[in-house]
Amino acid sequence: MVPQRSSYEMDDHTSHTCPPHVEHTDSLIESSQGSILESVFEGLTNVTQSAKSVDGMSHHRKVKALRADGWIWEILSLLTACASLIGFMFLLKKYDNQASPQWPHGLSLNTVVSVMSTMFRINVLVPVAAGMSQMGWIWLARRERRLDDISCFDAASRGPWGCLRLLGRTKFGHLASLGAWLSIACLALGPFFQQAVRYDQRSATDATKIAATTVSYSYNGARDSTKGGLPGAGFPVPINVLNVDSRMPHNLRAAMFNAIFTSNLMSLPDPLYSCPTGNCTWDPFRTLGVSTSCFNISSEVSLAYGDFIANSSDGYKMVPSNTSILGDLLNDTDSQTFMKLRSIVPTANSSYMAPFAKVSGILAVVEWAKVLARFANAVTGVGAHVTQNTTFEAHRCLFYFAIHELGERVVNGTYQVNQTAQFTEATKGKMNSLVYKPAPHGNATNRHRDFTVSQESFDIISSQFTMDPNFLQGKVEVSNSSSLNGPTIAFTLFQADNVTKAMYNLADYMTKSFRANDSLLLQAQGHGPSFIAESQMIIGRALSPQQVVHVQWSWLVLPIVVLLLTAVFLGVVILTSTACDVGAWKDSPLTLFFHAMEGVRDDGGRTEDLDTTDAMNKAASRMRVRVRKGDWTVDEAD
Repeated sequence: MVPQRSSYEMDDHTSHTCPPHVEHTDSLIESSQGSILESVFEGLTNVTQSAKSVDGMSHHRKVKALRADGWIWEILSLLTACASLIGFMFLLKKYDNQASPQWPHGLSLNTVVSVMSTMFRINVLVPVAAGMSQMGWIWLARRERRLDDISCFDAASRGPWGCLRLLGRTKFGHLASLGAWLSIACLALGPFFQQAVRYDQRSATDATKIAATTVSYSYNGARDSTKGGLPGAGFPVPINVLNVDSRMPHNLRAAMFNAIFTSNLMSLPDPLYSCPTGNCTWDPFRTLGVSTSCFNISSEVSLAYGDFIANSSDGYKMVPSNTSILGDLLNDTDSQTFMKLRSIVPTANSSYMAPFAKVSGILAVVEWAKVLARFANAVTGVGAHVTQNTTFEAHRCLFYFAIHELGERVVNGTYQVNQTAQFTEATKGKMNSLVYKPAPHGNATNRHRDFTVSQESFDIISSQFTMDPNFLQGKVEVSNSSSLNGPTIAFTLFQADNVTKAMYNLADYMTKSFRANDSLLLQAQGHGPSFIAESQMIIGRALSPQQVVHVQWSWLVLPIVVLLLTAVFLGVVILTSTACDVGAWKDSPLTLFFHAMEGVRDDGGRTEDLDTTDAMNKAASRMRVRVRKGDWTVDEAD
């Protein structure tokens, strides 16, 4: 049946035949060889050649100028995809290495990533799908083709399976294969967006919690005569009328004795601090404390033949060497003396004081000589004694006030400290006090503060070393009952594996006692056991486990490449459509009706521009079509 004519038919200017290609093929497979941009350059060349003969050929196809108005939605979709990707990257940049954002209504960053990836993928697929459909019309416009090629392009515009079929037919060499690859790549965009965001667990400052540790700017003892203590401020009492040993504050005396009796297998106590989260850190700070420096002086001691020992002919004893100044320490030893210990106030002209010329507050010097091994055991009721093969050690330790610069932190409930600097020089202040003014450089939080030790505090603490016969004084020897005996502390140090370690423990205990003094006094008055006095408080940062965003930027390479290639693909499709005089027909099925079927004309000879899908839809809305097997009719709508 001959189809009826309609009032709508393209005029001669709408002829969609591209200038013929040199090679005439009708197979999609055969003509897919060559550059993917071959059709663009060839089309643009043909546009130039055709334009020269437009005026002289009344029935020749007029070449239309480049028009993008039929691609508004695709261009807007491409711009939306670009904006969404840029916005997504700015969002990731903002939260990179930051705590995971807490937004209202339970909205999470993962939700935003999912929404942004979906928006990006949809807006990229719009121009890709339209371009794939348009490539079908461009394909038919260049030369005669097999009709089933159009269904191949149509299927490719609808999903990945159609794209794979198209790639199989074009052998990856045609411009349409770029669109097919882009369509397939869009399937992977979601996982790539998700992989761009990784969550790590790390400790971050918890603003709702306060971390505090203690510092000492001065030391005033117990301030209570029943517990020792020191005279009040502004009340100088001549030291020669004070029983300084009885004025030793109880807290400090207890700390010093505990240090001696602490086994080397035990950890030192932590200073008073508060860390509610179990993970805290403090900026470096300075505090008043006590330091010690110990030296091996075994070369100043030697063994000499001593008194006769019953049933033995090798009675030796420890004596000072020719160059030693230990005469006062070893003048009362004998073959049955196994340790001699003393604590004295050093004299300024002592040779060992030369390295400490810039140390202002030296409290005491502790010296000891101790038998280590290879001494004779008791025989027939006579005590053990030193022999010529006996080994021994001798050490000297100086204790002095110092300003310690510390870096503290608590990790999983475990206290850690690192001393980064020490200041030992002081100037004389009021009433002969020691005033430490460390240089204000560095990053210590209290680097501009001064530290003070009053004359009374210095004398009373020094007296604990030098005047208490039960502290670091005495000797360990064999008694008449053939057993070792001596003062408790001296005997304890004789049994200790490392006396030097005990001396360093002593300095550490004293420092921590200084730092905790004011807080402990207030705790004794009814405050809680973890109370820290404001005068001794250093504020730090409490750290809590937080989920932190880490952006893996490399995973965004695929979205960026897809976006750029989509823009290239759409631009090439628009240029090629113009070159081949193909309207923006895209996926409209009306294209075959209006542009490929004869007999669709206006009765009055009036033509109408049907270069876009909107124009064809508008024209089709005024027509009625009936399709039957082997027949079809077209009428104007009522």
